[in-house]
Amino acid sequence: MKISTYNGYSIYCISLIRCNCYLLKSKDRSILIDTGVKRERKKIISFLKKHHVHQLDCIILTHSHSNHAQNAAYFQNYYRCPIYAHRLAIYPLLGGYCSVPKGAKLYSKLVERLARLSKNWNQFPPCFDVRDIQTLPWRDYFGIQNPVFNTPGHSADSITLVFGEIAIVGDSMTNVIGDNVLPPFVDNKKQLMYSWYSLLLLDIQIFYPAHGTKISLEKARYSYFHHYKTIY
Repeated sequence: MKISTYNGYSIYCISLIRCNCYLLKSKDRSILIDTGVKRERKKIISFLKKHHVHQLDCIILTHSHSNHAQNAAYFQNYYRCPIYAHRLAIYPLLGGYCSVPKGAKLYSKLVERLARLSKNWNQFPPCFDVRDIQTLPWRDYFGIQNPVFNTPGHSADSITLVFGEIAIVGDSMTNVIGDNVLPPFVDNKKQLMYSWYSLLLLDIQIFYPAHGTKISLEKARYSYFHHYKTIY
């Protein structure tokens, strides 16, 4: 589904069950943002073919958790392209192993315990060419300003990509049930509040998460003020 245009690029949401991915595409260049899990790989491939993507210039990962990075090595090998991520994500992605996030809600705390007992939950195929997202030459390569904002909280290596009035926030926000956009897993809630605050200072009108549907500015503000009060 096409969600926006930005400086000659079309931005698409690849809506999946486990993890939404996003495609940034112009006439000559294409970027895949996040890669989902193995069992949804065919859906991503089908979407790329449908939109005539025969080459990826790069893959961007919003963070190193396995449900975002499980197909990264596969697509990297197929398209022979580099992966860009936060500098703290580089070694986990090269090693094919991420940390287990902290549960922020009752059910996610249970999931966290189960994940820590599992040998495979936080593992994925290692990537071979992972670069610091801040070294991607956005203006020279894609003709746009650097859209990357560090937004730690869900994880230390989380980033958000801002394209005009929309933001692709990874797991820094979710929109699955109710009015609460707090993700079920949060390593550092105070950091996450700072990250939300920094995004709310921008001209963003719609936030696109990896889980659930788009989030309005009003809903993001409501969640920020609600959770801000709980930690200060």
